[in-house]
Amino acid sequence: MNHNADDANCDDANEDNPNSLADSDVLIGQIAEEFLAAGRTGDPPSLNDFVGSHPAVIANPAIEKSLRRMLETIRLLHGLGGESSMDEEHVESTSSPDAGWPEIEDYQLLRVAGRGGMGVVYEAIQVPLSRKVALKVLPGHTADNPSAMARFKQEARAAAQLHHTNIVPVFEVGDDGGHCYYAMQFIEGHSLDAVIRRLREIRDIDQCKSRHGLPEQVPQGLAINSSEAENDNNVLLDSQLETTCYFTLLETPPTRQMLDSDDTLPIAKGSSTLTVTRQSKPYFRNVARIGHQIADGLQHAHERGIVHRDIKPSNIILDPKGDAWITDFGLAKTDDVDLTRDGDVVGTLRYMSPERFTGICDASSDIYSLGVTLYEMLALQSPFSAYDRIGLLAAIRDKHPPPLRSLNHRVPRDLQTIVDKAMEKEPRRRYRTADAMASDLERFLDGRPIRARRVGSAERIWLWAKNNVGLASSIATIAVVLIAASVLSTAQALRLSEANIRTTAEASRATRAEAVAIDERVTAQKALAKSQLEVAEKEFERGKFMEAQKIIDDTPEQFRDSNWNFLKNHSSDSVWQLIIRGQGSVRHFDFSPQSNHLAAVLHQRVGGVFSLDGKQVGDSIPGYAIYGDIAGSKGGEQIAFPVSESEIIVQELLTGKILHRWPCQTYQWSNVLMSPDGRVTLVTMKGQLTAFETRTGKPLWTQKWNGVLPDFSLDSRSVAVVTERKNLDFKIEIIELLKGSVWKTFEVKSDKPSLTQLQFTQNGWLSCYGDNELIILNATSGVKIRALHFMGDEVRRLSPSGAVVATNNANRIRLWDTKSGRLLRSLNGLTPLPWKVKFSSDGAMLLSARGGAADGVVDFWSTRLEEEVAEIATGDVLNSASRFLNCRVAFDLDGSRVYKLRNTVVEAWPVGANRKEWIARSNGELFSDLAVHPHDGTVMVSENMKPTFTHLSDTGEELPPFGRSKSSSVQFNRGGEFLLTVKVASAKVRPGKGAIIFDYATGDELWSNDDIERPFAVFCLSDSAVATAALAGGIDVWDWKLNERLFQIDASQTGSISCLAASPDGRLLATGGLDRWIRVWDLPTRTLKTAFRAHWESVRCLKFSSDGNELLSGDASGTVRIHDAIKGDEILALYGLSTQVADVDFSPNGTQIAAIGKDGLVKIWNRQISAGAAKLPWQSAEFTRAAEAQHDD
Repeated sequence: MNHNADDANCDDANEDNPNSLADSDVLIGQIAEEFLAAGRTGDPPSLNDFVGSHPAVIANPAIEKSLRRMLETIRLLHGLGGESSMDEEHVESTSSPDAGWPEIEDYQLLRVAGRGGMGVVYEAIQVPLSRKVALKVLPGHTADNPSAMARFKQEARAAAQLHHTNIVPVFEVGDDGGHCYYAMQFIEGHSLDAVIRRLREIRDIDQCKSRHGLPEQVPQGLAINSSEAENDNNVLLDSQLETTCYFTLLETPPTRQMLDSDDTLPIAKGSSTLTVTRQSKPYFRNVARIGHQIADGLQHAHERGIVHRDIKPSNIILDPKGDAWITDFGLAKTDDVDLTRDGDVVGTLRYMSPERFTGICDASSDIYSLGVTLYEMLALQSPFSAYDRIGLLAAIRDKHPPPLRSLNHRVPRDLQTIVDKAMEKEPRRRYRTADAMASDLERFLDGRPIRARRVGSAERIWLWAKNNVGLASSIATIAVVLIAASVLSTAQALRLSEANIRTTAEASRATRAEAVAIDERVTAQKALAKSQLEVAEKEFERGKFMEAQKIIDDTPEQFRDSNWNFLKNHSSDSVWQLIIRGQGSVRHFDFSPQSNHLAAVLHQRVGGVFSLDGKQVGDSIPGYAIYGDIAGSKGGEQIAFPVSESEIIVQELLTGKILHRWPCQTYQWSNVLMSPDGRVTLVTMKGQLTAFETRTGKPLWTQKWNGVLPDFSLDSRSVAVVTERKNLDFKIEIIELLKGSVWKTFEVKSDKPSLTQLQFTQNGWLSCYGDNELIILNATSGVKIRALHFMGDEVRRLSPSGAVVATNNANRIRLWDTKSGRLLRSLNGLTPLPWKVKFSSDGAMLLSARGGAADGVVDFWSTRLEEEVAEIATGDVLNSASRFLNCRVAFDLDGSRVYKLRNTVVEAWPVGANRKEWIARSNGELFSDLAVHPHDGTVMVSENMKPTFTHLSDTGEELPPFGRSKSSSVQFNRGGEFLLTVKVASAKVRPGKGAIIFDYATGDELWSNDDIERPFAVFCLSDSAVATAALAGGIDVWDWKLNERLFQIDASQTGSISCLAASPDGRLLATGGLDRWIRVWDLPTRTLKTAFRAHWESVRCLKFSSDGNELLSGDASGTVRIHDAIKGDEILALYGLSTQVADVDFSPNGTQIAAIGKDGLVKIWNRQISAGAAKLPWQSAEFTRAAEAQHDD
C-alpha cells in the first residue's frame, strides 16, 4: 500500500504505541463533536481558526490533515457555512492567468473554475461592480460554428429567464466581438458528485461500519465498475477520518446506546413513514432536503417551458450552507426552441431516462434524472453498470436497478418509494411534475405520509372506481368526450399545419426510428452470433465438424470474440492433409516415414506414390487396375499389390521400378500383407490364406482363413491366424512364417462375433478386435490379460507399443489407454468416416484415409501421447474408488525433483528416475496441500484435520511442527517470510472458513480473518495484500497488515471461480472458471487485463510462470495448456492424463511442466520436446510453403 508523507509521520509517531492510532481516532471524534456543536449555535466558526487554535491539534499536529478533511465534510453536509479549506487548497493549486485566456471587457479572469455543457467557466471579477462572478465563455474555435453559437445563446436565454433560490442566476449576457459570454453568480461550494465521491471514499474503508444510515459495505462491482472511475485523481482520506467519519453525519453527537443499537422502531400503523424526529437518520434527511430543493428549482424552470436535460450530481452545487444550486443549462430545451438536430441524443448517458434514446425529452425526463441522482446519494453507487455504452443503454431501457433497501436496509421505505417512482421506466408512472415530487419529499421531512405508494396506479384507480361507480362513470364519459374533442381539434390543427412542418416531423421520426432499428439490429445480430456459436459447439460435440465449421466461418467479423477464436483454432486437430485430386476416396494406403512418401489405392482402382504435398511421384502404376489392398515392408522400401485377379506386383516405392511379379489367384479387393522384413507376402483368397515368397512368388503354405485379418510378429518369424470361429469362440494359431507349421494354439471367447483383425504389439501382446470390443492376450501364453469395450465406437488400430488404441465414432477419432480403458484424447475434424487408420512406427502419428469424397484425402494427426519425459504411476489398483480427494504436485528449487501428494502420502521423485527418493505418511488424516519454501527448499504440508502443519526437509526428514490451523491450502510468499493458509470450514473437510498468515521464522500468527468464508486465497500486490475468491464468483483484495478490504471485483465480472493464481510480483491475478474461461486482472489499476476461452472443459487449476508471462492450466478432461498471460494466446497443449487435472507446476526455469490427475498419475513434459511433437517431422517452413502452394493450385 502506498503512504504519503503524513501517513509516514503518523506511522513513526505510533510505532512505539500500538494504541496511538485508536487514541487519535477518539481525539478526532471529540474535536468533531465540538465543531458540530459550535456550528449549530448559528455562528459557525472559521475552520482554519478552529483547527489552528485548538489545543489538541497543537499537541498532536499529526492529526491536522485528517481532521480538516472530516470537518470540511461535516460543513458541506450540514450547511454550517464558513470558508472552505478545500476551496483554499484548490485556489492555491490554480496557476496564474494563462496567456491563452480570453480578454473580455469589464471582467478580470482569475482561474478556470470548470467546463460546462457549452463552454469554459472562469472565476472572475466584474470590475465596474467589484463583484465575483462565474463567467461562462464560448471557446473561440467554435465561434464560427452556427450550431454551437445557437446552443450557447439558447443556454444563456434559458438561464436568464430563471430566478429561483436554487438556480444559479445570470447577471449579464454579452458578445465583445470575439467571444460570447454570460456572467452568473459565483457559488462558493462543491459539486454534488464531489461530495458523493468523498462519501464513497469514506464508506470504502471497512474499519468503520456505518451505524447511522450510510451503507456499510462496498456495493458489488464498485471498485472495478465505478461510475466515477474517471475522477480517481482525488486524494484519499486519511485512515483517522475513515474510522470516525460516520457518526459526524448526525445532527447531534451520538450516545453509546445509539452506537451499539441497530434496532429499528415499529412503523406507524397505516404508513411506511417513520417519525423523522425519532427514527430517520440525519443523512437521509439531508438527501431528502437536497432533493426537495432541486425539485423545487426544476418546477420553476418547467413552468417557464425550460427542460434542463442534464440533471446529474456534477451539475448540482452545494454551498457552504448546504443549499443546492442547479447549474449548467447548456443542454436546456425551451418549448419554442429546439436546436437538437434530428436523431441527436444529448446529456449524460447514465442519468438519461429510457425515452430519451427514442428522441423524446420533457419535464418527466428531468424528474427521472433527479431520481437517479438521489439513488446515487443513497446507495453511493450507480443504479446501472455495464462494460460498454450499448450494455448501459440496454440496462437503462430494460432492467430495474437493485432496490435501495437491498443495498442499505436503513434507507427509509418512503424515501425509497419516492426514488422508485421518480425512476419509473414509463414516464406516465413517474411524478407528473417536479412540484409533486418536491411535495412528497417535504412530507417525508415533516414526518407525514407520502402520496406515492407501491400500489400501482391501475390498482388505485380500480379500487376508487369500485367505491364510486356513479362518479367514475361520469368522469369516464367526460374524459371520452374531452379526448374525442382533443383528437378532432388536433387532427384539424395538423391538417392546417404547413407541409414543411409535417415533412420535418416525419423525417425526424424516421431518423429516430432508423437509429433505434440499427441499435436493435446490432443487438439482435450479436445475440444471434452468440447463439450460433453455441450451436457450433453442440455440432462439435456431435462430431458434425463440417456443419460447425460453416457456422464459425459465417460469423460476422465484429462478433468474433475469444470464444470464436477457440472454436476456430480447435475445430480440427489434423496437422496435415494429403489431397489427391479427382480420383475418388483413398481405399488403402501404406506410408513410409523414412522417405515421407505414401503409396495409395484410390476408389477408381488407380494406384500411385505421392509426396506429402499431394504431388504424384512418377507415373501411376502403369497399365493395371488395382484389385486389392496395398502392403509395404516395415522400412517402406517396397510395396506389393494385386493388379488383376491373377497377378501380384512388387514395386520399389520411390522409383516405381517393378522388382517382382508373379501369378496368383485373387479376387476383387483381396487383402495383401507383407512381412516386416519383406520376405513373405500373404494374400487372402476365398476362404484361405496363402503365403508367398516375395522375391519369387513361390507358394510357401496355405491355411484356412475365416475373415479375420492376420498379423505378423514383429520379428517376422511367425503370423497369427484365426483358423476356426464358431459363434463367440475363436481358435488362433501362431504359424511359423516360412514353413507353415503351427507353433501355438490359443482358444479365445469373445462377447461379440464381430472380431475382424489381429495385431501384435511391442509390449508382448496379441490383440483381437472388431466392432467395439478389444481383447488383449499374452502373445507367449495366450492368457487373456483384459477385455475392453468402447460403447458406440469402433476399434480401428492399436499403437505399435500397445499402450493406446484408436477408435472412431461420430466423425471423431478417439485415443484410449489400453491399461485403464480411459479416454486420453479426442481428435476433432474427421469428416467423413475413415476407410482405414494406421499408426506410424513410433506411434507419434496417426493416419486416416477418408471415405466418400470426390478427392482422395489422407489426414495426418499428431497423437501427442507418450511424449512425456517422465511418468509417476499412481501406485494403486485402478478402480472406481481410486480417484484421490487431494492430489498436488510441485517442483523443488532446481527442478530436478518433483513432490507428489496424494491423500495421506507425500513422495519425492527425481525427474526421469523410475524410483522415489523418500516418502512421508500422515497419521491417517488427509493431506490437503503442499508448498516448497522459495529459499531453504523445505516442504510445508497442510492437513485437513490436523491442527499443525507437517514440515519436511528436502531429504524427507520431519522437522518440528509448524503453526496451529486445520488447513485446506498453503502458500509461501515470494520472499518466504510469510505462510498463507485457508482454514477448513467443518468436519466435512470443506475449505473456506477464514484465512491466516504466519511468520515463517517464528511460527507466530500475524493475521487472521474468520469473516473470509472463501476457498481460495493468494498473496498479491508485492505480498502486501491477499486476494480471496468464492466458488460462485467475486474477489476481495485485503491489506492484511491493516486488516482492511481494499476493493472488490463483483461476481458478475468474474463468473464462477474454480481456481485462483497470482503472478510472482502480485500485479496480475488470474481466475479459472467452470465456464472454461480464464480471466486476468491487473490489480494496481483494478481492471480486467484479458479474458479468453481456454479449454473444452472447466478449468480446474492455474499457475503462473516464474516471470509472470505465461499461465499453465489444467481442465476436467485431463488436458494441460500454456497460454500467454497478457494476450491469452495458446502456446502449447499437453495430453496424456486420463482424469481431471488436479494440479500443475512450472519448473523454476520454465523448461519442464508437471501435472497430476485426480487418479494420482503424474506426467512431466519437456517443453521443447513437446513443442516439436506438436508438429510432424517434415513440417519445415520451406516444405509447408511449397505444399500450401500445391494445395492452392
